[in-house]
Amino acid sequence: MVDIAFLKPVESEIAQVETRIKQTGERDFPYLTDLLGHVLGKSGKRMRPGITLLVGKNFTYFEERHVPMAAAVELLHLATLVHDDIVDDADTRRGEETINALWGSKVAVLLGDYLFANSAELVTSTGSLAATELFAHTLRELATGELQELSVAFTGDSSRDLYWKRIYGKTASLFATAAESAAILGDASPRQIEACRDFGTNLGMAFQIVDDILDFEGSEEQIGKPVGNDLLQGVLTLPVIIFIEQHGIQEIIKSEKDLREPGSAAEITEKIQNSSAIADAYTVADEFLEKARHSLKELGESTYQRSLVEMIGYVTKRQS
Repeated sequence: MVDIAFLKPVESEIAQVETRIKQTGERDFPYLTDLLGHVLGKSGKRMRPGITLLVGKNFTYFEERHVPMAAAVELLHLATLVHDDIVDDADTRRGEETINALWGSKVAVLLGDYLFANSAELVTSTGSLAATELFAHTLRELATGELQELSVAFTGDSSRDLYWKRIYGKTASLFATAAESAAILGDASPRQIEACRDFGTNLGMAFQIVDDILDFEGSEEQIGKPVGNDLLQGVLTLPVIIFIEQHGIQEIIKSEKDLREPGSAAEITEKIQNSSAIADAYTVADEFLEKARHSLKELGESTYQRSLVEMIGYVTKRQS
């Protein structure tokens, strides 16, 4: 059962996706089964596969195409989380120990690769060359976004242009693919396919901005990681960038040591929390969401289109 209202119209389809995901973990190799059970056993919001299903329902819906694609999108997302935890040297996610904490980074790398392979296999089962090419392109975008983030860690780079590129690659590209692939598989027109991609891109950009805001505004219990964790990783997100634009970088960052030490990071976090940077970052997120909302007009009125509009409203209201 889904617990988010805007996914209710595709509740039965989400259940089919869950079955596909569960099948990934049904292996004769007990060691692999345990690993997959730890990752796949967590029932997340399923927002990304929800996008694929809801967009698909606005066009010609093919169960044999859209369900595997939605499952592939979610498996790809889960694979990136496994690898992200290695990069961040994270011991917990959402209050549970990570794969690398329990089994080590070598196992985590290979498990992430295994999930990537399974997601690719599901995409090819749709029989769509266009969807397969899009998927391959998305893998590159995801890796590029993460590499860009690592390349600027602890450099103090506060360029908005670079930030947009980073968050598009690491987050928005998958949202865009979730929507665009559904339109492609549903035999939508080129104009409709472009509108769906624009919707996913802008939704994903806003989603990551809110994620970055919650790193300052949320609690560790809500966001599943320490508050201010991005700063400890040397990553400057939009709230920090806005603060720097308003007050200057020397106001909060005097050396790399300022970012590496929890005490300094906590002090910087408090300054940002007490500034207008959080509210200003929400304003930027709302601008992306308005673009996403505008793109949906190309789909026309329907129950599924309205659910996508409701999804837009959810992004800035979520707590995790």
